[in-house]
Amino acid sequence: MPVVEVKVCESIIRKMLRNPNSYAFKDPVPTTVPMYHDIIKKPMDFTTLKTNLDEKKYATLDEFHSDLLLIFKNCYTFNMEGSDLFVAAQNLEVAFNEL
Repeated sequence: MPVVEVKVCESIIRKMLRNPNSYAFKDPVPTTVPMYHDIIKKPMDFTTLKTNLDEKKYATLDEFHSDLLLIFKNCYTFNMEGSDLFVAAQNLEVAFNEL
């Protein structure tokens, strides 16, 4: 991925982490959360996203974008609609779409 695109991705991560709704999505979901890793086959969070970016695991902006959206998708899949985490993910996704 070109350096300019990496900088854009880094900026997106910083902006997302400044959003108060990002609290539950900063770090990986602990393995102690019942059923999470049985239901969610590809966990994703902002720390993992940043690590993948730093380790040049994304060849394209689309790959980065897919993993970022996976944070929200996983939350919607695992959490009940209307729950605090579900709403936090919705609000964070709206903020992302406004960037």
